Parts: sequence; structure tokens; C-alpha cells
Amino acid sequence: QGVAGFWKHLVPVHWSWNPLDIVIYMILLVIELMGLIIKPAALAIRLFANMFGGHTVLLAFLTLGYILQAQGTPDLMTGGMGFFGFGLGVAIYFLELLVAFLQAYVFTLLSAVFIGAAMNPEH
Repeated sequence: QGVAGFWKHLVPVHWSWNPLDIVIYMILLVIELMGLIIKPAALAIRLFANMFGGHTVLLAFLTLGYILQAQGTPDLMTGGMGFFGFGLGVAIYFLELLVAFLQAYVFTLLSAVFIGAAMNPEH
């Protein structure tokens, strides 16, 4: 399609000198230009939020024993909660690994859809 074809087919309606058509064309142009920025930004924010949330939960469980020890909790309870937190941390790590593979799949699929839509104009 090329650069010129991409910009030519960005708006799904054809240009017309009719005043109402110009208004509709301009509204759709603004929406499509915003979509060029919003789609990759939404993917980036989604990836950041998933990674940040997973790492935060992982950090909370792995430091559970240290947090209780800083509060002055007895050593036996601190050790038990530390092992419990470590076990939960390992489980959350595998869940985070599953989410990472799922995110990679979704990002690849959405990128392919966006690139395919950019290469072939709509009917």
C-alpha cells in the first residue's frame, strides 16, 4: 500500500466537497489519527500494568517474613510466615510466567491485526 496509500486510506470515507461530508471526514480523520497513537499506548500501558502488578505481588509475598520481623513478631512465627511467603512467591512466579506468555501471544496477535489493517484498506 505504501506511505501515500496508507494516508490516503486512513479515513474510511472518500473526500467530497459537500460541507457535511467535509465535517464527517474531519471528525473521522481526528478519530483515526488519535487511534494511531492510542492503540500502541494502550498496549504499552497494559504490558506495564501487568508486569508491575505481578512484580509487586511477588515482592509482597517474598518479603513477608522480613516485614513481620521488622514489626517485632517472634522469630518462630516470622520464619514460618517467611517459608509460607516463599511458597506463595514461587506459585505467583509461575502464574506471572503464564501471564507473560499469554501477554506475548496477545501482543503478537494484536500487532498482526494492526499491521494487517494498515497494509490492506478496508472495503
